[in-house]
Amino acid sequence: MKEYIKLKFYTQIILTQIILTQIVLTQTILTSIMSQQQTNPDVELNQYSEDMTAYTLEQLVQWRASLERKAKEQEEKARAAKASQSNKTNSRS
Repeated sequence: MKEYIKLKFYTQIILTQIILTQIVLTQTILTSIMSQQQTNPDVELNQYSEDMTAYTLEQLVQWRASLERKAKEQEEKARAAKASQSNKTNSRS
């Protein structure tokens, strides 16, 4: 249960960081568009939105896979430690 809570907490932190990054990038793009005074900023903004969505999803997939691997490794270590402890107890009997 602790690993699930940690995984959920880290996922929320990552999502917050991604959202903040998107906000900063959106402001940068909008500032650039406004300064260039392009005739159709909607096209560029739509492309940016699509690119950021794809990037965000890919990052989330990678981070989730990484967190799941770490959680699985910790569970395996805990099982191995428990099995080792059990073997020591059984060998003493």
